[in-house]
Amino acid sequence: MTDAPAVPFVKRYPREITSLVAGPVLIWIIGWSHAYLFDATIALIGALALHEFLSLGRKKGYEIPIALCIGVMVVVLAAFVLEDLSVELGVFVTLLIIPASYVFSKRSLEDSLPSSAIAVLATLYVGMLGGSLIRLRNDFPEGPRLVFFLLLVV
Repeated sequence: MTDAPAVPFVKRYPREITSLVAGPVLIWIIGWSHAYLFDATIALIGALALHEFLSLGRKKGYEIPIALCIGVMVVVLAAFVLEDLSVELGVFVTLLIIPASYVFSKRSLEDSLPSSAIAVLATLYVGMLGGSLIRLRNDFPEGPRLVFFLLLVV
């Protein structure tokens, strides 16, 4: 009988290892860290999630400006954090900047419309979700518990 080559534990269970290491850190960030650290963590996770989301669109053949979308998503998140900005301004910037990048490019209209729609909707989806988490934690006395409850339910 031949033995199959052993697959290292880390390669076999990468998500489990990541959750064991990152889980306690994220629990501390949600429950006990300063609000700005939580906000920065949400921005980082949002940027990674948006990059993955838009990369799927690129694999399907759509031309999507990932760096621009991440930058605009940060503006949407900032609108939830900073009192001088409004959430409506973040949405307006998204609806203005991303389609404008397609208008000023050399792409055809048939390619630009679906690509622009994917980019705008993905940016708003991730940005509004992250901003809602920020507001949920920072604006309520029981905010960290509400975020824990939301993550538990999801």
